[in-house]
Amino acid sequence: MTENKYTLIAVELEFLSRWAMGGMSTDVFDIDLPVVRNPLTGEPWLPGASVAGSLRAHLGGRAETWLGRSPEGFEETGRGNELERSRLAVLGCVLGECPGEPISNAGATAVDSRRGAAKGGSLRTYEWAAPRRVIVAFEQEGEQDEALLDALACWHPSLGRGRGTGLGQTRVLRVAALSVDLGDVAGLDFWLGDRRAWYANPTAVAGCAWSERRGVEAGGGWRRVPLVVREPLRVGTGKRVESGKPLPALRRRADEFLVPGSSWKGVFRHRVEYILGALGCTGERAQGIIDVLFGSQQLGRGMLWFGESALRVRAPKKRTHIAIDRFTGGVRHGATYSTESAPPGTELDFCWRWEDGEAPAAVANLVGHVLRDLHDGLASVGGMGSRGYGWVEVREPGLFDGLRAVDVAELAAALDNYHPTMEGDDNE
Repeated sequence: MTENKYTLIAVELEFLSRWAMGGMSTDVFDIDLPVVRNPLTGEPWLPGASVAGSLRAHLGGRAETWLGRSPEGFEETGRGNELERSRLAVLGCVLGECPGEPISNAGATAVDSRRGAAKGGSLRTYEWAAPRRVIVAFEQEGEQDEALLDALACWHPSLGRGRGTGLGQTRVLRVAALSVDLGDVAGLDFWLGDRRAWYANPTAVAGCAWSERRGVEAGGGWRRVPLVVREPLRVGTGKRVESGKPLPALRRRADEFLVPGSSWKGVFRHRVEYILGALGCTGERAQGIIDVLFGSQQLGRGMLWFGESALRVRAPKKRTHIAIDRFTGGVRHGATYSTESAPPGTELDFCWRWEDGEAPAAVANLVGHVLRDLHDGLASVGGMGSRGYGWVEVREPGLFDGLRAVDVAELAAALDNYHPTMEGDDNE
């Protein structure tokens, strides 16, 4: 008999990068892309619906067994099939301690590829939540199911917005399960009194079946390329500072500078556009390749995902600059400013992946060509590239040994399943 038995499941996740559950921008907050907050504590909020959606995708064919039929048809039409109560309920998330600021913000701009400078009117502000540990609380009908617990242990959810640019990456640290028999006096006493507190500190309970397993490391997906800074590197915050203070670099922690995945995505998008143009690939065919790789409003998120790069910087490099008066050709009065950046010799990792399994060989070859252009100093990362910033080198140049010439026809054929215009002529 299992009708009086329930299993509490606590999945401990660790965010490996910044994360953000997008909220609505209002006149109260001068933020274009805010995060959702818990109205009682002001802490960032991780809704159970987002967790359930990620888990449904992970479970695949077993999703309906545990989470019931998908509600998509009901949500779209207002009718749909009769909904089922899921055997596995997501009760919520318990946030762990945050070592620094729980929520931070910065500004970002789009880049004009022709001028290599910020595009006018593109400045936007956004918020993110700091990496921390989170316990996801589940409640399952019946006794422990080993197959479900194993599936949770190898789950690697990407939660929130910006998944294609490195936000919301997590790993499962452990999965704890406790089966409670409500027909037993001790079990019922625990259920009524200590059940909620158990999720914050999952441990064995006398008289209840207990199991615990460690999370399974990801077997692939992300590719890492070790880099080293050759010229000072900085990604700015877009914030105003007091006179005399250097313009700060974007940080994840006090001693960690950050190159966000969105910066890498912009570098690669512009360089791929340049490579395609140099090969005579223009028009709809070129745009189709760009859309599949980097995304568009029509196709949605691109297939190329870019991770964040953290740079451990103990002593930021400071440089002083002066603006020039375009009319006199001399120094503009009062226009001295300074910047802080990661100094030459700082090491970092560039991370990328293909959303749908293994990247096609033609795409991996194209990524290699962009990396070689960065290595050769033909493209830069971060801001102020025209002023001696942003040159990075690959620490293992042997990566380029197997590069082939970019074949547009091969590249288009590899992406044909993702976009119907790949078959068109170059200049249509």
